[in-house]
Parts: sequence; structure tokens; C-alpha cells
Amino acid sequence: RVRWAADLDTYHVSDYWAQAGETLSRGAGDSEDIAILKMQVLKAAGFAPRDIYLSIGRDKQRGADTLLLVRIGRQFYALDDRRAQPEPAHARGQFTPVFTLGKNSAWIHGSPVANGATARGVRTALAR
Repeated sequence: RVRWAADLDTYHVSDYWAQAGETLSRGAGDSEDIAILKMQVLKAAGFAPRDIYLSIGRDKQRGADTLLLVRIGRQFYALDDRRAQPEPAHARGQFTPVFTLGKNSAWIHGSPVANGATARGVRTALAR
């Protein structure tokens, strides 16, 4: 068991991404520390690294947050450090991903552009 604790309380710095062994030895960690620990446990249990993703974003209630996403077949599940059971990722409407890390891949998530701008207009602006 690992209890949730802020990095400031555990490591005396504002943000620190602990290795799984550090989180286990301290018995405490924040959302990304616990997600990293779960990721290592799933890999050790035989889950393919290509099916495990670390998603960093914002939760409408908690603010900055990290979820571990696991693909089983065609379905993605969210493993939230503050919930007892995994749940379908599409049911996590209160979480908005900002970026996601996977094996040999990374994604930056965005929102629709305001004021009626089109994707073509955005591409043109970025090309300048």
C-alpha cells in the first residue's frame, strides 16, 4: 500500500517523479509516482509496454493530475491513484489530458481553436 502524499511533503521539492522503488520504500507518492509504480507492476505482470500509457492533464476537481491508461483488447482503462477499481477511460469526463507518454511515442492533446478558425488556417499560420 502506498498513501497519496505531495512531493513537497515527501521529497521537500515542488515536483519530483520518483522511481517505483523509491515510492515503495517511502510508502508514499503523488499521482505520477503511483502511476509509475503501477506501470512497473503491470509490466512485471506481463502487460505489453505498448499497451500502457502515462497521461498527464487536468482534473476538474483536483487540478493537475496523472492517470495510467491500459489497453486491453480495444478498450482503454484508467487506473486512478484515488479510485479502488480501474474504469473505462471514456468514463473519465472530468479528466482532460494535456500530454500522454507511451512506449516510443508521445502525444500532445489540444482543444478546438476558438473564433471559427479552421485546421487549414492553423496549419497555414504555423507554416509562416
